[in-house]
Amino acid sequence: PILIESTVLKGAQIRYLSVSICQTDPKAKGFSGYIHLPPGALEAVGVDQELPMKIFFWFVESQNSPATSPLTLYTQMKPNTVTALLRENGPCRVNLDSSTLEPNPCAWNKISNIIYIDQPVNTGWSDLNCEMMRLISIQDLAMMSPRMVPSTSVSSPARRYYYGRSFFDIAHRSHFLTDPPLNTYLRYLKQAKVQQALGTPVNFTDQAINVAHTFSLTGDNVRGEYVANLAQALDSGVRVSLIYGYRDYACNCACLSTRRYVSFFVLTNRLPGLGGEALSLSISYKGQATFQRAGYTSTYGIQKDEKGAIPPAYLRQHGGLSFVRVLNSSHTVNTVWPSLGFVLFNRTLHDVDLATGYEDLIQSALYSTSGPSSVRHIRNKLPTGSDLEEGMCYVLELSLCSNSQLNAYLKGKGGVIDYWLVDYGNGTCCPNPIQPCREGHSGFGGIKVYLGFGRPTGDLSWFHVLMLVGAVMIAGIIGLLLQNLAQLRNWGEPVKIRNSYCGSE
Repeated sequence: PILIESTVLKGAQIRYLSVSICQTDPKAKGFSGYIHLPPGALEAVGVDQELPMKIFFWFVESQNSPATSPLTLYTQMKPNTVTALLRENGPCRVNLDSSTLEPNPCAWNKISNIIYIDQPVNTGWSDLNCEMMRLISIQDLAMMSPRMVPSTSVSSPARRYYYGRSFFDIAHRSHFLTDPPLNTYLRYLKQAKVQQALGTPVNFTDQAINVAHTFSLTGDNVRGEYVANLAQALDSGVRVSLIYGYRDYACNCACLSTRRYVSFFVLTNRLPGLGGEALSLSISYKGQATFQRAGYTSTYGIQKDEKGAIPPAYLRQHGGLSFVRVLNSSHTVNTVWPSLGFVLFNRTLHDVDLATGYEDLIQSALYSTSGPSSVRHIRNKLPTGSDLEEGMCYVLELSLCSNSQLNAYLKGKGGVIDYWLVDYGNGTCCPNPIQPCREGHSGFGGIKVYLGFGRPTGDLSWFHVLMLVGAVMIAGIIGLLLQNLAQLRNWGEPVKIRNSYCGSE
């Protein structure tokens, strides 16, 4: 590994190595490593950091002219950022066997250098060297006063445990795997050879439900002026694209709303409706009134996806702000409609309008879309099949398995191939992508293949790798990273790609 000591922050350092994993183009290099921050490193940005921390990152070069391509910094919240690289917009995707990779035709590094930063701390491969930290303090309890958060002693259990639809795709019930390759990265990243190649000294931790629940009790959603920060960015010339899947409840729900504080799932008091649209209309920046008057239009020039369908999307845009509503899409648009995600990213990157890709927003700063003021009458297309049908069961993500599948697996009756439950153990085939069930098929005769993954006993907590609690801001490390990788600052303007394999850019 290469070690770089910071000349700006004493004790801070970057350690990284060259990576060949997921290198689908031999000309596009990859690097992974850690940003090490000493105690107190984030005090300048208002974060009380008493212990050292390590932030994992994975950098992939552009497949086209990396020296002149722009740099994209990619972060996301739970489960972690590495998952986006392997199942959304990275150079490769994990196959159904959970062990091999295939090129992603809609990889964002076709047009940009990308650095994926794994956060928050204690997800993925980022960690804190500390004992279990208390998340609830006196100031947290003050933030959760009855004025802000009323009693949930009755409604909370009902919402958390008894809802039937998926939190991330309301078109499906909660225990239903909608996309087979969605979680195959879990096994891939647990392989010792992969961890060694990436230079990670610890096992991969996807997420811990207990940590997420405890963090939610801190009231972080009502802290900070998030909408005001978006307004400041827009007034400073930063382009903001808000892209929402229309079947996603998580980012469209009518959650906490006050005059002073606005949560991540924003709904203002004076503008009820879906959260993403309400957020876009409530950003108080210089162009707010004009944005609110802009109409909706369709996206044009989008190629069919791998299944032969054209992504249905409608957007409102004025200048640098755009709101995109993607129909028939769940929480991660880039997973459901990768061609659309690629095109929208490409157009945002090149300062052109999102609807057509031909209007130069630098030359036409007052550009606005025209059309109807609302597209809520346009409905999602319901998926085929019945809610009574069984979905697929990937045994490293048992939360998406049905009760009958859980019963077969946890009691050691079911057959498993490549971490997919293929047989209920009673002569009945279980839906799976490895050995699909055929009409009249009677199962696999109770054959059980576990491929190195033992059958658990007891409750499901055996599957959850409990991590140290922490969700620390990473804003202070970005400047440090770019300071030590000074050559990144010499990258130039993007070169527009036309007629690419993914999308019609």
